[in-house]
Amino acid sequence: MSDILQIATTTSTSYSWSQLPEELLMLVAERIDYIEDFIRFGAVSKSWRSLTLVNKHHFSSIFKTKTLPWLLMLTAYSHQGTTFREFFSLAQNKTYRFNLPQAYGTKCWGSPFGWLITLASSGGNFQLLNPLCPHSCIPLPPLTALPRQGDHLYENGYIWKAALFLSHSNIHFGRHCYPNRNYDHERHFLVFVIHGYYQMLAFARPGDTSWTTIKFPDEYLSQRQVDILHLNGQFYSVNSNGCIWLLSDIFGPDLTLTRLAILPPDNGRLYETFSLIEMQGEILMAARVLHILEVEDLEPMEFQAVPKTSSIQVYKLDRGTFSWEKMETLGDYTLFVGSGTSISVKASDYSGSDCNPGCIYFSYDDCLITGMITHDVGIFNLINQEIEPFNV
Repeated sequence: MSDILQIATTTSTSYSWSQLPEELLMLVAERIDYIEDFIRFGAVSKSWRSLTLVNKHHFSSIFKTKTLPWLLMLTAYSHQGTTFREFFSLAQNKTYRFNLPQAYGTKCWGSPFGWLITLASSGGNFQLLNPLCPHSCIPLPPLTALPRQGDHLYENGYIWKAALFLSHSNIHFGRHCYPNRNYDHERHFLVFVIHGYYQMLAFARPGDTSWTTIKFPDEYLSQRQVDILHLNGQFYSVNSNGCIWLLSDIFGPDLTLTRLAILPPDNGRLYETFSLIEMQGEILMAARVLHILEVEDLEPMEFQAVPKTSSIQVYKLDRGTFSWEKMETLGDYTLFVGSGTSISVKASDYSGSDCNPGCIYFSYDDCLITGMITHDVGIFNLINQEIEPFNV
């Protein structure tokens, strides 16, 4: 890196920064460690910006392996009539505030791919929005294209979860496989939503005009869906009873639903919700345990029952016996769970950051009976079973 910087310094007397050779700029850009610095790199000149855009998928594959995710913050900005959204960088322990006019009046869900899923409160339009390229929007079928469930209104709270996946994690050309390299992988985006009073599961791809509903057997309709996972080309869902399902051939005419395993009771604990996470190729389920707080409501002398996380228990699925094994430690891994897509990262890959191994960063939206939205955020240490505040 020092040699490259020396070359850049010696040539700056005869070239403007915008005229540096593209090969040199590529070498510099590939050695940037933080996405924040990469954004600043692209802001130097139009030619540098063009370089980052033309090669965006190449750089995306690089940063995916060495950059911690930004966390979409559930602040007051998320629910007010504003164009601003806030993101927290664990790598630099800093909050970034973005002006996103396209996100005005929307509810947002984050994803592991740098895109937001947005739902407009007026009109019910869904779209994918890239916060670093706010004019890059991908339309999805509207909320009104989902099947109605009785007389329940289409409201923002009607969508319990929205998650973004790649229907093909690796793109094949002949006999060779290139993971997301210089390829327009947005064409392979797939969005799942859990919607409605009965928390039904549906999916759509960019270009679709309607949502495809996953129809579970009638005897399981009362067990509402709470999360979805994509692993090795297969989709898995979990319902409110902790029962995990394998969803096979979702794009074909012979969609098959296979009931794999149900989480057994754990010392009488009552779990409020479940999150599915992939870690080292294994399927984990994080089970959230609640306690209820009474807080003063907006009306005088009125109190609201507000759920708060008291613990999170983690289980690993044995896909040979289809049984669950309780985990006492995550080793060197960290989990991120909540109302959006849940993921795992190897903490030692990000030394010097605030990513704590063996911990679970949680961020939940809870919709109360009155319609009020509460935010439950913290860090749960799986070993000592304690919760730390997540101060940002």
